[in-house]
Amino acid sequence: MSKLELLKDRVAIYCLHTGETRESIAKRLGVSTVTLRSKLNGETEFKLSEAEALASILGCSVDELKKEFTCS
Repeated sequence: MSKLELLKDRVAIYCLHTGETRESIAKRLGVSTVTLRSKLNGETEFKLSEAEALASILGCSVDELKKEFTCS
């Protein structure tokens, strides 16, 4: 399993546990759902501010997320 797949799984598990959607996560990150999908698929990189926001949403540190993707 790739590191990005682990991140996508982490987001999916978060959504299952909280009832939140990828759309609402994208809105909280200040990006479109298409942009979030591109980032989770590794097509574009997360900005540091987005990584910080995603870490906060998922209840972990940016350092933990850095193991799963590269921040720009």
